[in-house]
Amino acid sequence: MIPIEEKTDETEEIKNLAVELDATRNQMQKAINWGANWFFIIAVLSVINSFFSLFVVNYGISKIIEDQYKPPASAPVLFLLNLCISVLFAAFGIFARKKYLWGFITGMILYGLDALGLLYMRDFWGFAFHLLILFLIFRGVRALRVFEKIEQKGYFQPPSL
Repeated sequence: MIPIEEKTDETEEIKNLAVELDATRNQMQKAINWGANWFFIIAVLSVINSFFSLFVVNYGISKIIEDQYKPPASAPVLFLLNLCISVLFAAFGIFARKKYLWGFITGMILYGLDALGLLYMRDFWGFAFHLLILFLIFRGVRALRVFEKIEQKGYFQPPSL
């Protein structure tokens, strides 16, 4: 028979472990959200860029169309295109925050293809900025993968006392 003192020590140890796991879960969730939030930042800066053309967050596809058709004739088309693409990236952000890996991956692939468009247009600053954002989004992907592995092993389940 186990003395009462040992049971209390085990119970305290389990409670402490549960608190640590909860803190880890919260940290992982913050890292996932931080990576996913970059899709929202891309969307917002792109809409702002549609009005002012000051930022480096221009979409490569927009630059290609702009070079092809020259503003002001292409301005409404470019604005609608930027708006649609921004909504798409905001949707990727929503799905990524809900821990859908495909939201991260699909958004990164499309943003990476857009980065290649900037490279094709020889916009090296825009390309470098895209690479930086892709890296920051990837950190969210990495956190999600770790979160899923930990969750699959059942470590985030509440302890049974």
